[in-house]
Amino acid sequence: MNIEYPKLRNARCSVDTVHFVTMKTLVLVRHSKAASMATSDEERPLTEKGQAMAKNLASQLKAEGLKVDLMLVSPAKRARETGQYLAKATKPSSIAINKTIYAPRNGVGSIIDMLHDVDEEYTSVMVVGHEPTLSMVGYALSADRSNPLTQDIAFGMSTATAIIMSYDGAWCDLNEQMATIKALPHGVVEK
Repeated sequence: MNIEYPKLRNARCSVDTVHFVTMKTLVLVRHSKAASMATSDEERPLTEKGQAMAKNLASQLKAEGLKVDLMLVSPAKRARETGQYLAKATKPSSIAINKTIYAPRNGVGSIIDMLHDVDEEYTSVMVVGHEPTLSMVGYALSADRSNPLTQDIAFGMSTATAIIMSYDGAWCDLNEQMATIKALPHGVVEK
């Protein structure tokens, strides 16, 4: 994975700042199926099935024409490996490993704060990380709790699943109940 360091800046909105707002796409991806044993949790790689699931999810995203400007990836090996498959399909202009996504004590607020710092030049952002945090972020950001897709993630999401959301606003304004879940593709493979 070729890693570039994108323009992440403290772009908190302020009264004095004018933001030219465009529709945003946020994609929250749970890593694919990982091995249960490794030298540490952070070093758990994808299993053979996990690799097939990641390829399947990547194919679905490519078929949908999803392009990503910025991919933020957990430093965990399983997330980085999942990100490699997804990057081939979505062609992000920038990829960054972000420790916030992996830190066990970080929750919904930490991920949303991380997104607040994304530069406005990026209109499509993918976060590749872990459960239960990502489904909680998706649920918190969803404006329509009666949306069947929102209800599908209310109690978590399986491995190799993406929550594709749209949001009309500046990244620094993103908050609870401000986005719409558009799709929930899964990288399911037959046994």
